[in-house]
Amino acid sequence: MVLTETEFVIRLVAAFAFGFGIGFERRTKAAGIRTFILIALGSAAFTMIPMLPQFGGFNFDSMRMMSQIIVGIGFIGAGVVWKHHNEFSGITTAATIWTSAAVGMLTGVGELTLAFILALLMIIVLYSKKYTAPPEATEDEYLEYQATGMGVLRKKRKRTHRD
Repeated sequence: MVLTETEFVIRLVAAFAFGFGIGFERRTKAAGIRTFILIALGSAAFTMIPMLPQFGGFNFDSMRMMSQIIVGIGFIGAGVVWKHHNEFSGITTAATIWTSAAVGMLTGVGELTLAFILALLMIIVLYSKKYTAPPEATEDEYLEYQATGMGVLRKKRKRTHRD
């Protein structure tokens, strides 16, 4: 399959719209609207580049390109995951980054309907947080280990209160 410039631009605009829709819900997180637009655009563009006439159309290089997008996006996603004490944060953002790349790749290969459905399902999942999250506890208890001068660890129970 060989792409025309018009098809290339239409797919980029679609990737922009999908990235904006996904990023809008994440606008207050570590990765916001611009990040998701750029991920969808970049994934779509890298998927389409081998389909341009000067590269001979769709071939195995496109498949290699898509596999490398997945790996590269994994590194970006890993950058938003943080561990503080025994708590991880940013996992949903990382998963959303990874899945946004899939939306961009679907857009890049011309599967706009599938890309739309995937983006819509992502948005539904992201907005359903208040219905699927467990109620927050008012008090947490955890163990804290403290090193003493003799190389011995002591366990202390700590309580934290949430408002």
